Amino acid sequence: MDRRDLLGFLGAACATAAWPGRAQSAPSVNARAIPASGERMPVVGLGTWITFDVGAADSPARRARGNILRAFLAAGGRMVDSSPMYGSSEAVIGAELARAPSKGLFAATKVWTVGSLPGRRQMDSSRALWGVARFDLMQVHNLRAWQEHL
Repeated sequence: MDRRDLLGFLGAACATAAWPGRAQSAPSVNARAIPASGERMPVVGLGTWITFDVGAADSPARRARGNILRAFLAAGGRMVDSSPMYGSSEAVIGAELARAPSKGLFAATKVWTVGSLPGRRQMDSSRALWGVARFDLMQVHNLRAWQEHL
């Protein structure tokens, strides 16, 4: 485990330990309604850029990211965001969600390739890596051929 991994793990562990009422019940989180649906969503999500890009093999660093993900979800978080551009982040999310699935997960990722068929393939690959039937939010990353992905 390198220094970045250790600091990420320690930060998540300290935040979890300091969270008031964590052992008694799920904490109340600040949420806002999604305008189109009215669904209430916590205002803080979990981004995976750099932090979750720890390689494809099972490792202490990968398990530490699983601890971060589980602590986030246990604290009432729902929205997890990634991208195929984030190295192994999507594979790490999928492996850790398989270990501890979350019914309330709001899965968000991005498509960034050029062309309709490559875009569909990239989205299918992301779904397979995450192990989800569908994404709640698919975003266009870097506006590369965005009209083809609508």
